[in-house]
This record gives sequence, structure tokens and C-alpha cells, in this order.
Amino acid sequence: MIHRIFAADAARFVRDAEGSAGGGNAPAAAPEPATFSTDYVRELRAENKGYRLKASEFEQKLKAAEAAVAQHVAAAEAAAKSHAEALQKRVSELQDGFHQRLIDAELKAGSIAAGLAHPDFLTLIDKSAVSVDADGAVQVPTDFWSGVKASLPHLFTATGADKGTTSNPAAAPKPAPSTVKHVSEMSAEEYAAAEAALLKQR
Repeated sequence: MIHRIFAADAARFVRDAEGSAGGGNAPAAAPEPATFSTDYVRELRAENKGYRLKASEFEQKLKAAEAAVAQHVAAAEAAAKSHAEALQKRVSELQDGFHQRLIDAELKAGSIAAGLAHPDFLTLIDKSAVSVDADGAVQVPTDFWSGVKASLPHLFTATGADKGTTSNPAAAPKPAPSTVKHVSEMSAEEYAAAEAALLKQR
């Protein structure tokens, strides 16, 4: 009897010891994962789609703006180039006209010493050999008037030597070097006097 009571107590002690050991080291239960409702997930997806559409729309507007800017820049560059070319052409025309007036004035002054019968005959003379240098000085070849006389003698008045009426049977003396100044070397008064002398011959 005493033996059975002792065995029952020993078995109870073992069970209590195992129960205490197992209860202290039992692993904690894992937390359940958070879940979202279907409506909330649908709203998030719709919002994300709206952002994507706005980003795509903004990108298209940006590309259109860049294309418009490039078009305006190209048009402005073309207009500026055209304006510069027209301005350069106009400057060239004005410069050519100014040079031609310088040449005409120089030849008009030189025609007096050369014996041109009338200033209007200057329009019949080839002036292509006469030029204006970079400094604005008119360059007349030294044989210019002699060449014009040889090709167009009827435009000039005959001098005594030309008519052969000189009293000296020997060869006519060489004419003195021309003292006619270039127009670029004349003062305003000298140019006015030369022009007045030409007008008196009309």
C-alpha cells in the first residue's frame, strides 16, 4: 500500500516537472499578416494609374514645347540671315555707287586737261580700267586718256599741235606735265572751280 502511494506521488512529480519545463520554453505564436480590403487596393491602383497618365501627358506637352521652341529659333535664324544678306547687298550697292561717283568726278576733272570736247562725252568712255583702292583713292592708268584719244578722237578738241599749225617746223615740244589734281587731292573750292570750268564749256 505504501509502495503504491509512493509510486503515484513520483509519477505526479514527474508530470508536474515536465509540464513546468514545457510551458516555459513554448515558442510564441507568429503574428498574422496584415491584409487590405479589395476596395482599398482598387483605389491605390486607380490613383497610381492617374499619376502615370499625368506624367505621360506632361511629357507630351514638354516635347511639343521643345519642338515649338526649335521651330521659332530656326525661323528667327533664317530671318536674321536673310536680313543680313539684304543689308550686305545694300551696303555693296551703296559702296559701288559711291565709287562710281568718285570715278566720274575724277575723270571729269581729268577731261579738262585731256581736251574732251564736252563733259557729257564721259558717258561714251569705257571706265573699266579706272578703279578705287582700299583707301578711297581713284586709280587712273597713266595712259588712260591717250588710249581714249586714240580710240575716240572725235570726242576731243584739236590743239595746235594736233592740227599741224605750229610755226616751228621742228617737232612740237612735249607738253608740260599735267598739273591736274586728283579729285581726292582737291579742296572743296578747287573741285567747285573745276566743275564750273566744265560747265562753261557747254
